[in-house]
Amino acid sequence: MSRSAIVQAIASYGPVSRASVAKLTGLSKQTVSEIVGNLESDGWVRTVGETEGHVGRRAVVYEISTGDATVSSVDLGASKVRVAFCDLMGRVLAERVEPTDRSGGMNVIEQVGRLVQATERDAREPCGDLQIAVVGVPGVYDPKTGAVLMAPNIVGIDQFDLAAAVHKRLGIEVFVENDVNLAALGEHWLGNRREHDNFVYISVGTGIGAG
Repeated sequence: MSRSAIVQAIASYGPVSRASVAKLTGLSKQTVSEIVGNLESDGWVRTVGETEGHVGRRAVVYEISTGDATVSSVDLGASKVRVAFCDLMGRVLAERVEPTDRSGGMNVIEQVGRLVQATERDAREPCGDLQIAVVGVPGVYDPKTGAVLMAPNIVGIDQFDLAAAVHKRLGIEVFVENDVNLAALGEHWLGNRREHDNFVYISVGTGIGAG
């Protein structure tokens, strides 16, 4: 959670110093320094100069390194699978959509893996290595078992650990969350509700959901 909070702070307020990130997140300066150092080593953030500190010292400032790492965003729906290949600021570099495999189960995992790899090849400009896949699902994700519950329109995805299956197929870190919750987070980050910490996002599609 600390790593995620720091990435979000740098994405939202960068270029920003480690001291400012500590204030924004409520984390200790030591924790922020350690995590920012790891993020820089992993290619997630980069230094972009220095700024005057409040006591006259110059502080190194950081921003998200959009060219060194990429993320695959997967919207796994009852009727279609949409995959977007994005940089770390959410800019879409390539996208594919096709009907969801009606046979469900592991066939859907294979479909997701194929589409992720296809969009990576489709990227319209040079970009960094694919680091993470985030999968939005039309149901309740059980973090203990990894199964997706209350998603009757996709056969069999309540029978196995979805994140583990996608990880095995792609070999990268995978996060799974309810699709409408992810849409709400996206709206808060890049949409019309960036200044509001509390709001409700309502989605009307094959089903109706709120996040």
